[in-house]
Amino acid sequence: MIVSQESTVNNWLKGTLISGRDELDELIAAVYRVFRKYSREARDKALTVVSKMNPYVHEETSGGMTVYRAERGKPVLIPLQKFIAQ
Repeated sequence: MIVSQESTVNNWLKGTLISGRDELDELIAAVYRVFRKYSREARDKALTVVSKMNPYVHEETSGGMTVYRAERGKPVLIPLQKFIAQ
């Protein structure tokens, strides 16, 4: 689990990561660094899966680009890597 928030104070359950970023791709990469090496197609698939399972992640479209953003201060569950892997 990872939480997007301004503060680095971690009042969440043990093992919860804190990030100052709110872009879902950055949150996944914070949990699984190898995510940055995924193909574009595999990253899009992973972003879709993770966004669908988290009510605090919202899809934004701007200039033809889709960006998924997490609400600040809300938990985002990142599933095991085997469920989002290429």
